[in-house]
Amino acid sequence: MENSMRNVRSAIYPKDVAIITGKSVKSAARLIQKIKDAFGKDHHQILTINEFCDYMGIRFKDIENSLNLD
Repeated sequence: MENSMRNVRSAIYPKDVAIITGKSVKSAARLIQKIKDAFGKDHHQILTINEFCDYMGIRFKDIENSLNLD
């Protein structure tokens, strides 16, 4: 395994969505649930960053810096 490989998280959380959208954390949690419903995910399943981007029409590159993923 290469030392240069880095772990990049896949999940997006209400605090992340709040930062990206400027919404409150509570509103962001409701948005995440709405997106999960649209994708047919159960409550216990995570929402991925890519699913969030697809739903919101945002390119991953546009939010990468906001979430410190680079």
